[in-house]
This record gives sequence, structure tokens and C-alpha cells, in this order.
Amino acid sequence: NGYNTSQTAPVAGAIERAYNNNKTDSSFLLIRVDFSDLEGGIVDDNNSTVQARFNSVKDYFNAVSYGKFGFDNMVTTPLLRLEKDSTYYADKDHGGSSENEDWEGYGKSGQLVTAGVDAARSAGYEINDYDFYFVATELGYTKFAAWAFLGKNGGLLSGHDMDARVFVHEVGHNLGLYHANSWDSNSTVPYDTNGTHVEYGNRYDSMGYTWGNDLDQLHYSASFKNLLGWIPDANVKSVTESQYAGRIYAMDRTLVDGRNYAIRIPADKSLDGEDNLDYWIEYRSRYPVNASLSDGALIYFSDNDATDEACKLLDMNPDPSNQQTYSNGSDFDDAALTVGNSFHDVQIGRGIRVIAKGGSGADAYLDIEVYSNPIISVHPVSLMAPLGGSATLSVTASGGFLSYQWQKNGTNISGATSSSYTITNAQHSDTARYQCVVTNGNGSVTSNSAGFTAYVEGLALNNTGGP
Repeated sequence: NGYNTSQTAPVAGAIERAYNNNKTDSSFLLIRVDFSDLEGGIVDDNNSTVQARFNSVKDYFNAVSYGKFGFDNMVTTPLLRLEKDSTYYADKDHGGSSENEDWEGYGKSGQLVTAGVDAARSAGYEINDYDFYFVATELGYTKFAAWAFLGKNGGLLSGHDMDARVFVHEVGHNLGLYHANSWDSNSTVPYDTNGTHVEYGNRYDSMGYTWGNDLDQLHYSASFKNLLGWIPDANVKSVTESQYAGRIYAMDRTLVDGRNYAIRIPADKSLDGEDNLDYWIEYRSRYPVNASLSDGALIYFSDNDATDEACKLLDMNPDPSNQQTYSNGSDFDDAALTVGNSFHDVQIGRGIRVIAKGGSGADAYLDIEVYSNPIISVHPVSLMAPLGGSATLSVTASGGFLSYQWQKNGTNISGATSSSYTITNAQHSDTARYQCVVTNGNGSVTSNSAGFTAYVEGLALNNTGGP
């Protein structure tokens, strides 16, 4: 599979290269071709398969875009015989993008598209009359099943039964999307810089590995949908505060005003040559037999423009002994962060925890908390109390999922694990320095110490723990 990066988008969208991304009545031309030495096949004159593919593609985009993009008119040519044999167009290489010619940079497969377009024009079909077009052939290539231009119409479907999953993948390139990839960590840290970029590695997105799941499961990621304008910014929670708790709904069902369908955490991370990467969190509800996805959130990197190789799915349960050797993402079956578990990025001081799940279908949701390193805003102050009296030391902190441990002269006090600690029936033995250690998954911070003095009424003492 491939895409031509030298093409620019004639129609502006949520991202500059987006093409026709919000046109609900798009037209499509499928140019079916064969050869004297390779007749018919999937593109033969019995076009029932073609119509089935058209219907699947229409249904897919209506669902994935929430009705914001779709095909109203999908047309196929008759089967057109090309002059040259199939062996002329067969080659081992994909070819590269071209600065001058639309198709020639794709080697022999590009020449095949050129010949197909010429044949269509001779038969009365002009590609410029359609928003999208593909040339389809039974001829297959070793290194790819199809390719399409990026942010521009045009592409090739080669063999593989014109599978609808390949079809929508290539239309995704036309719309302006790069691949949905993954990052295969080499340790138990999901973002370990010693890991490996895996092209097509996100098997849950049709812009990734398309063969592992059914078409209706393979929604574009929430980041991609946002970049195409299908999920507006108003439905994506961008977390800039130190602590946030909120709900995201399944992004593979419907779009309802007032609901969040993804969380974005600005992170400005760098990984494998990609910079300005942010965390994205989404929930998918169409994988009931996958215990991880049905009970958790997918977390991945992407940048503001989803540039090439920027979108990387992270494995929240990485296993260094089971490295991903192919793009099918088989070791990402447990990639989700499941309910009750948390993930911490110590480099940026951020944590993510999945609190709960609920609902079903379009109302399925996850409750998520995002938190930062613990920060103490109010420290304990020194106090005095008469013998037999009481006093309460307290600390105020933020950061999320905080735990507290009070210490007396640097030693933990058993059971003193709340944000305040009360000394009752004060005795001289309670006179000491007290401090509180505040901890969450990202780290810990220790408060300033405060003195406490138990005194005999009538005896003048200061409030630093001594007379």
C-alpha cells in the first residue's frame, strides 16, 4: 500500500491536505481493466461483487463520519481491455512519488493506472467528472495490495478481491490520512525510545493493518476523525489542567453534542524522529470478544497534523519477549489501558487512569482521570496545644490519585494516611517535627515540616516545638 505525497489538496479541510472530507454526495468512478493474458477475475462483467463493495464502502463512511462524508453516486465502467499484456505492468517494486507526473512515479503500476484512465476516457468516462476514482485489476503485486494519492483523488486496487477494507484504506489516503501505526516497546515502558516503529501497526484502524478485523470495527481513529472535521474540537477534551476527571463515549458509534469522544493531552513528546507528539485517548465499543479493548482505552501518539509516522498506538501492557515482527499487531491484543489500571509518563509528569466503564452501544463510555505530579499548595503550620488537648495538622495538594503519609521526626506514623493528622490527648512525647509525604503514580513530594508542642498551661512556649 502507498500514497503519493507530492500531491496537494484542492479542497481545504480541517487539515490543509484534506480532500472532499465533508462532502456527503461524493461521486466515485471504478475503472475495471483486464488483459489478454489475464482475463476478468474479480473485475469481470458480472459486477455483483463491485456493487457489494460499493454498498459496504457507502455504509462504512456514513457510519465513520457520522453522516458528514459519503458517496452518493458510485459508477463502474464496463470491463476494459488494455493493449499491453499483464506481464508488461508486473514489477517487484512499488516505485516512489513523482514531482512531475501523477502516476509514473509508481513504476509499472503507475503506468497501469495511466493506461486504465486512458481506456476509460476512450469509453466515455472522464475522471475529472468524479470526486474519486480507482483503477481495479486482477493483477496483483507482491509488495502492496493497493495505493492511492494523498489528499487527491486516484488510486489502484490490485487483486485481493477488491476487499472493502482495502477500499476504505485507500480512500482514507485520498481524504488526506497517513497510516495508523504502532510503537513496539523494547521494555515495560510503552514509550521506550529503544522500541520500534511498526508501519500499519494499529490493527484497530482501517488506516493500519486491515486484515485482522471486520470492516465495521475498523473506524478511523479519533485523531484522524478530528483532523478531517468529523469529530469537532468541541467533542475532544484537551487536558491542560493538573488534574481532570471526565467521561469519553465510544467514538465508533454516533456523535452527540455535549459529549467527549476523545481526550488529548498536550505532551510535546519526541519519538523515533517524530516531534510535537501528544497523547490521545479513545474508547472503541465494537470489540466485545477482546477483553482488553472492551474494558479499556486505547492510547496513542499523534501530532496536530497527523504527519507521516506520527500516529503510533502504544501498548499499555508491553511484553519485551514478544516483539511485533509484522504489521498485523498480534502482540497488541492487550494494548488497552483497562479499568482500574493507570499509566504514567515520568518524563512529562502525567498519569492516566481508567476509573470505570458503563453504558452500551452508542452510550458506552469510560470514565478517565488525568493527573500530574503531586504539588503541595498549602503546607502544615506549627501548632501548640496544652497537655491533654488536641491539634490538627493539614496539607493541601493537587495532582490526582493522591496518598498521604504523615511522619514524626522523619518516621512514618501508623495509620496517619489522610490529608490531615490530629494529635489528641497531647503529651510531652508528642512534641516533635511533623511533615507529610504526598504520593501518586507519578512521584512524591514532602511538605515543609511543622513543629508541635504540648505544653503545661501557664508556661510560655514558642510554637516551634520547644520552650
